This record gives sequence, structure tokens and C-alpha cells, in this order.
Amino acid sequence: MEAASEASDAQEDLPRGPAGAEAGGAAPPFADYLARQHFPRAWEVMEAMDEDEKKEALDDYSIESDGSYPYYRFTGNYYTSRWKVPPWNKVGKLYFKKPNGSSSYCTANVASGNSVILTAAHCVYTRGQGWNSNFVFVPADRYGEAPYGSYGWTMATVSPNWISNGGRRWDLAAIKLANNPSSGLPVTSYVGWLGRSWNQPYSEYHLSVGYASNLSTQYTHACYGMTGYSSAEGADVLVQGCDMTYGSSGGGWLRNYTHNSHSGNHVNAVVSGPHIGSFGSAYVGPRFSSNNLVPVCNAIGC
Repeated sequence: MEAASEASDAQEDLPRGPAGAEAGGAAPPFADYLARQHFPRAWEVMEAMDEDEKKEALDDYSIESDGSYPYYRFTGNYYTSRWKVPPWNKVGKLYFKKPNGSSSYCTANVASGNSVILTAAHCVYTRGQGWNSNFVFVPADRYGEAPYGSYGWTMATVSPNWISNGGRRWDLAAIKLANNPSSGLPVTSYVGWLGRSWNQPYSEYHLSVGYASNLSTQYTHACYGMTGYSSAEGADVLVQGCDMTYGSSGGGWLRNYTHNSHSGNHVNAVVSGPHIGSFGSAYVGPRFSSNNLVPVCNAIGC
């Protein structure tokens, strides 16, 4: 494993550089056809669930919250209309083992044409204990099924500042995925990848996605609302209203959310943890910037 290089902390309170963005990308044509051929059992199970969903005529449910950080929360890839399309199929579960040998999971996002996923640093390196291991990423994971396959890893990186100091602004990691062991293809051949952005304004609308265990470990939920700056959290930290908790860590905060499109959908932060004094009503994530995302991506080759 490698750790990303990072500039001196002397300028850490001054976000550097102009705003930037990299566009997402689509999988090759007929990607779903390929996935159905390569992972037939998972597709049979998923499509059987789709038929049950039609019979039950289920309606989406949502929660709308006021407060300091208003948000609107709804189900993610629970429904057929979402599990096969972007940005939902580019978000998945990241399974791993902690240094003490216990199993856990986080949320992660395909955010590079080089098969790199972005997640929270605490999902990759447990401070005070060491590196997590045995990473396996499952895009569009739904009820434990892997309609687009599962992927091991070849390399992981976090900022040295996360290892030495911790802090929400440094809670970002990148993992280079191996190709699927049965098909030999990369994850991007099935789902494409999300865009990513950095040095953007604090106050913007974001859609954050995660496998929150307080709601369901079987599919994603999403919160949509305006993010902001908090002096209590400091520079390069975004705050958003949301009631998702454990398991949503590492879930992407998407700028320019666009359903069923490979345009927009820039990962601009990932879920780190609760906003100070607001567990279960607001959480925070590292605002992607020249301080955190850029050196991490440079180290791993986003």
C-alpha cells in the first residue's frame, strides 16, 4: 500500500488552486447485456425482485427535514428505475477486514476511468491500528447480489495527514481495483465512472448516497440538500443535513446530480461522519480540494 504525498500543513487553512472537474464516462455499448451474460445468477435474482416489485406496486417513500440543514431523503437503488442506471450503478459496497480481524463495510464510488474508487480514509486505514485489508468492491450491490460483478484491489492510498493527525478534511481514500476475476474485465466496462470535482464552493446542492445500516444494509438511500461551511468543522469540510449513519461512510456527495445520465454527477466529497452535536441529523465530508483529492489522485493515478 502507498500513502499519498501531501504539502506542508502551513497552508492547510487556505484552500488552494482554481476550481476543477473531470467528467464521468459511460460504459461501452451493451454493457448490461455483457453483465447479464457474465453474471447470470445475480441478474436472475435481481429481475425476479423487479417482477415482485411490479406486483406489489410499491411507491417510493421519502423524508423531508427542516432544521439548520434541510434535506430530502429517499431510497436509492431499491427500485428497478435506479439500480441499472447512473449514477446509482456506479456506487457500491466496499467490504473489508479491519486490523483486528473483524469484517466491515463502507460505501464507495467508481470515480475514474482507471478503475479507481473513492471512499472515506477510515474505511481504508484505521487510525491507531493500521491498514484495513481484503477489500472487495461490489457496484450496485442490492440484497447481497452483484449484478456487475465484484472486484478486488491492487493498491490503496490515503493522505499522511489522516494517518498522523486524523480530521474530517483528510478522511478520503482511493483504491485501485483489480479486474473481475471471472470475466477479466475492469469495473468501468460494466458501469462506467462518475465525474469528480475539487475547489468548488461550500454552498451547493449535493446528492449524497450510502448503504446506511440505520435504514437498510440491502440497498442505498440518498439525501439531497444544500451543503455549507461550519467554523466548528473548519476548512475543506462540508456539512449536509441527513439522517443516514453507519455504513454510509465513503458514500459520494454528487454535484450536478443528473438521474440516468453520464453527465454531471461529480463526486465532490464523501461521507465522513456526524456533524458535531448532530448525530443522525447532519453529517460532514471532506470538501475535495487541492489539499486532499488532488494529491491522493496523483498518487494512485485517477
